[in-house]
Amino acid sequence: MWADHYVLGIEHIFDRGLKFSIEGYYKSYKKTVVGEDFVYSAIDTFWSDRNLTIGERYSYGMEIFLEQKQVEDFFGTLSVSFSRSRMKDPRVPQRVDYFPSDYDYPVIITALGGKTVKGVRDWLDRAPFFVKYPSYLLPLSNEMEISFKYRYQAGRPYTPREYVLWKQDREGGVKWSRGSWIDSKDVNSARYTDYSRLDLQWISRFYLRTWNINVYIAMMNVFNTKNVFYESHRSDGTKETTYQFSFFPVGGVEVEF
Repeated sequence: MWADHYVLGIEHIFDRGLKFSIEGYYKSYKKTVVGEDFVYSAIDTFWSDRNLTIGERYSYGMEIFLEQKQVEDFFGTLSVSFSRSRMKDPRVPQRVDYFPSDYDYPVIITALGGKTVKGVRDWLDRAPFFVKYPSYLLPLSNEMEISFKYRYQAGRPYTPREYVLWKQDREGGVKWSRGSWIDSKDVNSARYTDYSRLDLQWISRFYLRTWNINVYIAMMNVFNTKNVFYESHRSDGTKETTYQFSFFPVGGVEVEF
């Protein structure tokens, strides 16, 4: 495989740790690996496990990146990416000029940020006794951090499958299935639902002489979004969708030496 990459970008650093950059790119690839079985998939009786280096594909896009370094008590980054990735149809005969590649994600947005709060423990120690002493039941320190991470991603492309009765598969060497799933001729013509996930995290840090203790509570996928992981196609013609992690709270203690 060989590739040509063209990249053009600009970056500027503002005051107080703020950085902005924008970058555009175009990439082309030739002699990528393609299965011979896919190349001649129009022939129902053809089968091969060979790989051919005849593939061609290209991708282009733009990324906008904004970063705020933690100069005082706030930090964050924002990344917005627009892109297209296409593969030349290697099939014989050729059905289309190009189709979306497996990694064609037109839009990806990632945002994360956080704020550090200092002096809470000292403030509580100076508070009235009915506030001070109950506060020791909670892991409140002089340095705590609240942060979030959000990611949005356009749905992953996939090739639709069709259940047919004219083809059967041997199941466990015991019996024949009622039918079989076959791939559509329209490669990567469908997409899963868009991916969206928000995570929140709280950390309380205790600094001792030679070691530190971090107490944290995190909430994964706060909105309990059903993000598709994959679909299983059963021999009886039904489909089952497997999802990624739903809402998942977690907490723990870290000890650093």
